[in-house]
Amino acid sequence: MKIFIATKYYKDGRHKDVTEFIKSIIKKIGHTPYCFLDEEYIENPREMMNQAFVKLDECDVLFIEGSGCSFGAGAEAGFAKSKNKKIIIAVKQGSDVSETLEGVSDYYIIYKNKQGLQEKLQKVLTELE
Repeated sequence: MKIFIATKYYKDGRHKDVTEFIKSIIKKIGHTPYCFLDEEYIENPREMMNQAFVKLDECDVLFIEGSGCSFGAGAEAGFAKSKNKKIIIAVKQGSDVSETLEGVSDYYIIYKNKQGLQEKLQKVLTELE
């Protein structure tokens, strides 16, 4: 499976630690991770979202790390839902998260630390196979 990873983008790159960790989990299980923000950042917001939707359409699953979620991830979730793609949302315990993200998710993971995220995400991805 090809899995689109969405997370809040930070110009200073602080999102990269989380996305690299998530990519490693996905690869370990034998799936293909894709993180649009790491691969193809586009300055123009309209062009960026249009291209993100093209790339998301090529994937089987949307994974959102929603602890610091953005409107872009919400738009991607709506797009994925309209395409009947599976949606996995993961949030760090104690994060303030939109209830609508939980509402569109097929799998909703709450984790305390990286180990907890890894265990729970591996379980969900195994169920999807």
